[in-house]
Amino acid sequence: MRVLYASDVAPADTTSGAKIIYRHLRLLAQRHEVMIAHFDGVAVPGCTTVRLPTRPLAARGLASRRRRHFEAFNAIVGFRARDSDLLRLAREFRADVVLTLAEGGLCYNAARVARRIGKPLAAFFHDWSPDWRDHPAWSRRWMNRAFRRLYQRCALPLCISRALQEELGPHAHATILPPIPDPFLSAPAATAINPVAVYAGVLNGLAQTETRALGQACLALAEPAVIFFGPRPHWGDGLDARMIEHGILRGFMPLAELDATLAAASCLLVIMPFSEAGRRFATYSFPSKLTEYTRLGRPIVIWGPKYCSAVDWAQRSHAALAVTDASPEAVLGEILRLSTLNNPEAGRLGDAARSAYVREFLPSMIQQKFELALSGLIAVATPAVP
Repeated sequence: MRVLYASDVAPADTTSGAKIIYRHLRLLAQRHEVMIAHFDGVAVPGCTTVRLPTRPLAARGLASRRRRHFEAFNAIVGFRARDSDLLRLAREFRADVVLTLAEGGLCYNAARVARRIGKPLAAFFHDWSPDWRDHPAWSRRWMNRAFRRLYQRCALPLCISRALQEELGPHAHATILPPIPDPFLSAPAATAINPVAVYAGVLNGLAQTETRALGQACLALAEPAVIFFGPRPHWGDGLDARMIEHGILRGFMPLAELDATLAAASCLLVIMPFSEAGRRFATYSFPSKLTEYTRLGRPIVIWGPKYCSAVDWAQRSHAALAVTDASPEAVLGEILRLSTLNNPEAGRLGDAARSAYVREFLPSMIQQKFELALSGLIAVATPAVP
């Protein structure tokens, strides 16, 4: 199988969608031929990478004062790259399938090229990507229409959550593919459990209100209840400095050390935004850290609104504790309760999380589902819908 991946999201072992794509392509390249077409010189072990040139007019527009408008136009039609450049690559590579991630503009170039060469298009849908950037108001309706149209024209849409697939609508070959945990990380050594919960991730962005409120509540306690790991947010009011001073904001930690710290935490915290601005993100995305955490067999606490995908999963699987009250005192009370010595519910939740990992989130299982779906496309030679 020869897979051409073309998307604005470059696969990289960093965060979010880039990390998920990196893992899939790195594993795929162990058995198949993979080419990555992107505007930057990304590198994934085993894959061939080709840098795509930017169309001169697009380069001028993206460097101008009207950059937001050029970015929006690109995210509707795929203007930054020339179809001819990607078409030449696809033909020279003799691609069997074109793969993309539905974000930015290159996914639309990929869709047109797949149709031109008569090969199927597969696309990851990781969230409602038209919401991600500060695009001009005029572009929103067109961007959402293009996003939905791409879903319908895919031979294989790979949706990260049940809620996203349902919102995008019926599709004969729509497949739910959760975020793949790190397949290259060995299990951390057994260690004593600390009576402190851990949150690892960004403290600003859509969930900034929640992380700030929880950090403020933790400062009022005599002993730390939650340790935050992630980039310093620089909120500007001194809260981040106070959290650092009290030892509850620790910044970055090497991956192996962080993994061991997570494995020793009293519980692991996932935070989803309660704000209206973050509603679609909370509803349709599925946090990759959640699938990562299940591997460790520690209790997981999901703090988010009732409608979010992570809470829905927790309530269906009974493999995590969902706290749907937006007050920081509510989630902090549950964290403190689970952190008490020999708490039977903590033991049950830890066992349930590990069972969910084996049942739903094993990297080998998710990758096999992904590869079988791709090879099935080629077997039936299903072209993209014109």
